[in-house]
Amino acid sequence: FAASLKRYEDERDILESLLAQTAYRLGRRGDWYERLVLLHTAHLRPKRARGDAQAMDLVAQSLVQARSICIRALVDEYVSRVSLHAISRQLRAIEAKLGLEGDQQFSHPRLSLEWCPAPSRTVVGVRVRDAARRGPSVWIGDDAAPCSVEQLALWRYKHDGYDGVHSENAIATTLFALLFWDIIFYPLPGVLDNEYQSQPLDMGSDSFYPSRRAQIEQRLDDIAAGNFGGAIRDVYTRECGVACVGVSWELACDQLLAVASCLGGQRLAVICRVLAMEYRLKRSGFPDLCLWNTKAGKVLFVEVKGPGDKLSETQHDWLDILVGGGIDAEVCLVREPET
Repeated sequence: FAASLKRYEDERDILESLLAQTAYRLGRRGDWYERLVLLHTAHLRPKRARGDAQAMDLVAQSLVQARSICIRALVDEYVSRVSLHAISRQLRAIEAKLGLEGDQQFSHPRLSLEWCPAPSRTVVGVRVRDAARRGPSVWIGDDAAPCSVEQLALWRYKHDGYDGVHSENAIATTLFALLFWDIIFYPLPGVLDNEYQSQPLDMGSDSFYPSRRAQIEQRLDDIAAGNFGGAIRDVYTRECGVACVGVSWELACDQLLAVASCLGGQRLAVICRVLAMEYRLKRSGFPDLCLWNTKAGKVLFVEVKGPGDKLSETQHDWLDILVGGGIDAEVCLVREPET
């Protein structure tokens, strides 16, 4: 509200009040820090006038304040991975403006300037050109019919022996829900008001994981030990068609079992842990394609990008998590033939 009215001093005070507590909306703390830094670097600092020494000093003071906010964010245990990357880049940009170099720059284990690089490959296709068309690009598929850029990439990977689906987040959230079904719907006080809820009231909140920590950790241990196939099959058979957050019943049970089997327990547990701890933040940004080769026991997650498309912060984060967790993931760049 204060931002829309351009009452930046009031907005700064509200953000500082929110950051002074650790009981409410902890998952938003990174966003609050990022906005507070922007206020000090863009909206609250005085206009710089050439030759005006006083204005220059005030600008420098604003940058120093912004730098201190970045440092506060980096040592705040509640700030998410995505925000840490953004704030790290803000910090280095501010330090450059202040002329700080080398040992003068702030250093901390949580300072994250680069994402873990994901491999990439380029595939070539024929794009359908229509000046009147708006929206996602259209390409010619292997069946000579128009298709999306993701479907075109799926054709290409099938030539490499992969089966797969364009599922985006659905494959991860469905596996998570099936494996944690009883924990999601565990009747904690105040989270399940009626039998028609598709999720507990605290799903995606900061309290979901802490309120069920012991149960979640035990389940993660079971998954890592290889105890997951029977649970997926049993819950899918028993609950098929029941509305549950994150579940896509369009995915066949055999497809889910194939993906889980190719992942293996430890790597499947990596994905489930992320969703259990940060569901609201991580329910989006998962790679577009889920590919598997049951004969080779391989699974591959692929983010597809057409001409002019770039990875978002959440997509960068998921690729970083997957690659860092030993899970094969890559970016597929779809391009037109060079002329």
